[in-house]
Amino acid sequence: MYERCHSTEPTPLPAPLGTRADLRSPSDVKIGDYVYRDGLFLRVADIRSAGTAAHRVLFFDGHPPWLMAAPTITYRPIELTRFRSPFWPARKGRHLTRPRSFAMRFRKIHGAGNDFVFLSDPTPGRDNDWAKAAEQLCARRTGVGADGLVISRLVSTDPALLEVACFNADGSTATMCGNALRCTAWAASQDHGLKEMRLLMAGVAHEAVVGDDTVWVTAEVGAIHPRRVQAVINGKPTWFDSAYTGTEHVVAVVDDVDAIDTVTVGRLIRNHADLAPLGTNVNFVQAAGRQELKLRTYERGVEAETLSCGSGAVAAVLIATLRGLVARRPVTVHNQAGEPLTVHPHPGRPARTQWVGGPVTHTFEGVLA
Repeated sequence: MYERCHSTEPTPLPAPLGTRADLRSPSDVKIGDYVYRDGLFLRVADIRSAGTAAHRVLFFDGHPPWLMAAPTITYRPIELTRFRSPFWPARKGRHLTRPRSFAMRFRKIHGAGNDFVFLSDPTPGRDNDWAKAAEQLCARRTGVGADGLVISRLVSTDPALLEVACFNADGSTATMCGNALRCTAWAASQDHGLKEMRLLMAGVAHEAVVGDDTVWVTAEVGAIHPRRVQAVINGKPTWFDSAYTGTEHVVAVVDDVDAIDTVTVGRLIRNHADLAPLGTNVNFVQAAGRQELKLRTYERGVEAETLSCGSGAVAAVLIATLRGLVARRPVTVHNQAGEPLTVHPHPGRPARTQWVGGPVTHTFEGVLA
C-alpha cells in the first residue's frame, strides 16, 4: 500500500514536504505527489488511464510503473509491455463480437452538427476494443449513429484536467477533433461544474472555456504549405493549400461551395498520392462577407461530408487569411448544419494557437447493453 507520511515500516528517508499523513484513494493521487513504496517515497512523474480513476498506472523516474489492478489502494509492479489501457486498441485476433460486455451509459452530443457517441469515465471491460466499438456504435443504420466515439476521463479537478480519446466512425484514432473537445468540455461542465479546464488529446493539451451559449477550445497550428496538390473542379484547375491544426487538412478556395461535389472531389483529394500514406481532411471554403466564410468538409475517418468540423474551420480561416479573404480577427465560419463556428487567434500566442467556439447540443442519452 502507499501512504502519505506515517508507516509501520522503517522509512529510510524523511517524507517530502506536502506528503499527507492519511491513506488516500487512487483517484486522489496526482502528478507530483509522493507515494510510499519499497521503503522509499517516490514522486509520481506521470499517470495513465487504465479505465477509471480507480484503475490507473503510476510512473516514477527510475523505477518500474505500478498498475492499480482493483478498486483498492494496493498497487503491484508491472512491466510496461504488459500494460494496455482501454484507450488503446486490443491485440489482433482478440476483437469482441460486441463492442462491450457490460451495460454502460452514453450520451449523444453534437458540436454544431458534428455528432458523437460520448462516454464519461467508462468502467473497464476485459478487452475493450474501442476502435471496433466505434465502427459498430457510429453506424447510422445499425448502431447509435455518429461521426465518432468520444471517451473522456476526469484526471483532476484542481487543476481541471480531462483525458480525451476520439475514434472516427471507421475505427481510426483522431489526433485532434475540435468539436469532440468542445463536447467534452460541455459534458465536464454538466458533470463536474467546470467552466475552465485543460483537455489532453493524443498527448496535446488544449484549453477549454464553457460559456452560456458557446464552448471554446484551442487548436495548435502547425505547418502551412501553399499549393500542395491540384485538381480540376467543374472544369477549373484548383489548388489545395495544406494547414496542420492538430490533424491533416487541405483547403481549396472556391467561388461557390454548394456547386462542389464534396464527396467525389473530397475522396479524390483525401486519397491523393502526394498526401499518402496518412491522407487528409478536405475543405472547400468560400468568402461569404466581411470576416465570414462558408465551409464544407470531407472528413477522413468518417469518409463522408460532415455537417461541421472544428479543426477544419481553423484550417479554413488560416488559409483564407493567407489568401487575403479575411483579416487576423474573429471570423464566422458557416457550415452545413447552420450552426456557425467562430475562430480567432489566441491573444497570448496568436502565431501558433487559435480559439474555435460554437454551440454544443445534448441530443439524447441511453444505455449500451
